[in-house]
Amino acid sequence: MANKAKPPAGLDYVPVAGSNPNLSYGVIEAVNGDEPKRTLGDVILRRLFPTERPAPGSSWEGHTCEAWDIVLPREAPDAYRDLQALSQAYHLKAGEKILHLAAVVTLRFPEVEDPKSRMHLHEAWELSRGLASTLTRKFDVACIVVLHVPARS
Repeated sequence: MANKAKPPAGLDYVPVAGSNPNLSYGVIEAVNGDEPKRTLGDVILRRLFPTERPAPGSSWEGHTCEAWDIVLPREAPDAYRDLQALSQAYHLKAGEKILHLAAVVTLRFPEVEDPKSRMHLHEAWELSRGLASTLTRKFDVACIVVLHVPARS
């Protein structure tokens, strides 16, 4: 078995970057070394609550990220707009067979922070949601879009 790279400190996946430093991706695995097995709920909570995560089993209301949305495949039930329901259904369907919990795509928009640029945060958000919509249609998967603005967290 090949040695896998360990995620860098503070991350739960190994980011893969190409020539564009503002785009990276990675896969979050259910098992990471000696850590307890993770769930999709763990992955979602980490993104919705970059600070002040709720206690296990409590409500996911009051996120600390700037914004979030979910783009569902056409045939998905409306109930999956509830991220806790989506996470539970994901594990019920696949059980213990899940090896990879989620793919993460990170988009950075340095133009938003550049005073000389005319790009606004809402434009970056809509571009991100557009990518999520494209991925949902192409691969028939749910995409959770999360906006982090570290200066506001």
